[in-house]
This record gives sequence, C-alpha cells and structure tokens, in this order.
Amino acid sequence: MHLALPNLKLSSRELRDPGLSPATDDARILVVDDSPTMLTVIVSTLRRHGFVNVVSATDGQEAMEAILARAPDLIITDLLMPTVDGFELCRWIRSHESYRDIPILAETGLGKSEGSVDAFASGATDLIMKPINTLELIARVKVHLERRRLLDNLLEFRRHMEMELASARSMQHSILPSSEAIEQIERDYALDIGQYYKASQGLGGDIWNVIDFGTGVVAFFAADFSGHGVSAALNTFRLHTFLDRDMNTAVEPDEFLRRVNVFLCNTLPLGQFATIFCGLIDVEAGELRFASAAAPPMLLCHADGQCKTLECSGLPLGVSLDADFEAHKCAFPVDSQLLLYSDALIETPDPPESIYTPDSLRQTLQGYAGLPAAEVVSRIVTGLYERSDEKPEDDLTVVVIRRLARQQRGDAA
Repeated sequence: MHLALPNLKLSSRELRDPGLSPATDDARILVVDDSPTMLTVIVSTLRRHGFVNVVSATDGQEAMEAILARAPDLIITDLLMPTVDGFELCRWIRSHESYRDIPILAETGLGKSEGSVDAFASGATDLIMKPINTLELIARVKVHLERRRLLDNLLEFRRHMEMELASARSMQHSILPSSEAIEQIERDYALDIGQYYKASQGLGGDIWNVIDFGTGVVAFFAADFSGHGVSAALNTFRLHTFLDRDMNTAVEPDEFLRRVNVFLCNTLPLGQFATIFCGLIDVEAGELRFASAAAPPMLLCHADGQCKTLECSGLPLGVSLDADFEAHKCAFPVDSQLLLYSDALIETPDPPESIYTPDSLRQTLQGYAGLPAAEVVSRIVTGLYERSDEKPEDDLTVVVIRRLARQQRGDAA
C-alpha cells in the first residue's frame, strides 16, 4: 500500500520549515497517486519542507483503507486513477460524518474549467494544476492545514462553551424551586402550583420562588432582570445569594422590595435593573398581600371566573436608593388563581402584534377557572407558541398559584 521512497538524507534543520507551527508540521497528510514518480515527488517535497507525518496510497481504494485506519488531517489526491478514482474518493469522504471536514487538494491535468467543476462537485476543497509547482503546493498545504487547525480550535472552543453553558443552565435551574419543595408547600397549605420557565438564550434573567418560612404564610416573588444571556443570569445568582443569606424570614412585600432594592443598587452594573412582583399568601386569613417594582400587571381570578388586574406602581429595583414601594392586599378565597408572568408573555411578537395583552390574558384566565394550575400554565404557554410564528425574544416565566379547599388537596393527593 505504501510506496518505498528513496533514502533522503536531510538534516533536522532541512526537515523543519520555520514557517510551520508545531500543530501544522506534525499534521498527518495522505498522498494518493497511481504514478510512482509523482507520488515520490510530492511526498519528498512535503518532507523536505518539514512535514514529517506523510503516508501514501496508489489509488482510491487504498486511500479509503488508510483513512479508515487513521483519519488524516489533509489529503492530496490525483483525480484520474484506476480502481477507485479521485472523484469517487472525494464523494466517499464527504459522505462520512467523521471525515467530511478533511481538506482535499485535488491534482488535475484536466482543462481548468472542466476539472474545477467536476472536482468541486465531488467534494474537493482546492485544486493543484499539473505540472505541479512545488512552492504553490507547499503554500496551499500550509493554508489548508492552518485553516483546519483554526476550525478544530473553534469547534473545541464551541464544545467547551456548550459544556460550560450546560453547567450554568443546570445551576440556574437549581435556584428555581424544586418540585419537592413545591409539593411540600402544596400539601401544607392546600395550594396547587403550576410553573413554566424558559430562557431565551439558554441562560436568562428570570427567577421566581415560593417559600415557606414556617410562619403560617407562603412567600413568593417573580423577578425579571434587564438584558439576556450570561449577564442577566449572573444577576439572578446575585439575587438568589442575597435572599438565601440575608432574607431568611418572611417580611411584608413592601419591605421585601426595599431591602432587595438597596442590595441591587449597590450591586448591579450601571444601567441594569430588575422588575419584581412579590407577595404573601395567608391561607388562614384568606388574604393576599403584594407589592410590585415595575412588574407587568399580574392577574387574580376567583371561583366565579371574575378576574382582576393587580396593578401597582413602583420603580424597577436597582435604579434609585430613594425608591419607595406600596403594599396592597386583597381576598384570596378557595379556588382563586393567581397568575404571575414575565413580560415576554405579553410582548411576543412585539406589540401591537402580541398574542396576549393584559386584557386578553385576563379573558383567557377567566375561561380556565377551576382547572388545575399546571393545566392553566400549559394552555397559556401552548397558546403563545401555537399562535405566534416568532419565539419569545426574552425569557419566559409563567406561574399559577391556586388555592384549594383542604378536601380538594386531599383528593388531589
């Protein structure tokens, strides 16, 4: 399979082209040619210019066997050969996932136009016209190996970044309430909770939580940080760390926003901010207490299907230390449903073409009175994706908290 070459007495200095990088001069090059003379010329030329890992084959069939044994970094092949010619070899290489990115330099003595069309159609990367100019050959080999090396580095970097982003996505999901924590709160407080979260860019700036501090009330919040991607995700981690460290007891909603605002004003980079809706559910009193920092208008739907908009004023958090926030309260009887969402729900596509508006969302929620919380969330989200040709450009969070009678909770369990 491999052609015996003359004993070329070359010094180590002659074998090492100073223009080659270590990654390039050690590249594995496969030369395929049925002419012993041409094969000798090409292989010796490559070695003389510092390419020390050169193997050879005398036709396409031998080349396929060599590739299967160990894939080369670059292939130089004649096009007109017996058994399996260069055109078929190119097509075979491009048909295999593992080899389709290998650069192929095709030697051709055909007319320039005819040879170019057929060679490139078969999968050749570049052409080398016969008679071969050795300086041109070396120059093209260097260019394609460097390009392959850069592509490999780029793919490796991409793989590394995908792994890092997957890890970050997993971490971000870990700071959302777990199904076990939600189920425990549902059992203890006769609540039914459904939720949906999807980041627009893998990582996002939405975060929500529902917490039982053991004081007879359930605390919750839904936050949406400005921006997308990594920078927004970092802010969700900042908020989670602060709440976990410094907010381990239930406070009234307006006080919650004041404390978080001070933290974010001293933490967020200039120009970044968060909108938050937060509240306390007092099941025994049948009461909902809430406050907002520029969050979209949340919705509360009662058993009779009547829905009200929970609108309240307030600056975004992280903008001004002097910002003040007002607490509100309303009845939260059995079979009431509270809808929390991020603004992507009412901004997809961009207004005024949005699928949902606060008013249409209120009418939609009215029609879902009495349904399980997870079913309500599913129908709302499905309605968005099915009716819109565009995916949300922002992170999307949808949460429904429904109050049940104790008997209903027992039946559901």
